[in-house]
Amino acid sequence: MIPAQGKKEALEHFLSEFKNLDVLPAEEKEVLIVVTDTADKNEEELLLEKLKANELLGHITMVFGSDPEKIKN
Repeated sequence: MIPAQGKKEALEHFLSEFKNLDVLPAEEKEVLIVVTDTADKNEEELLLEKLKANELLGHITMVFGSDPEKIKN
């Protein structure tokens, strides 16, 4: 995530209120790395909508990753 100009600390504080994500600030960059852990697609979409609606956020890029050991049929 890229915070809006001068809003990195405020965005970090906003994100700290979510229980299903972790925030890792990048060193020497105005970038936040956010790792989410959602139960399903619906929860993921709700979280994304909340994040996109916040004016503290300048840009967001999403990448999907999963743990094959946890996904069993």
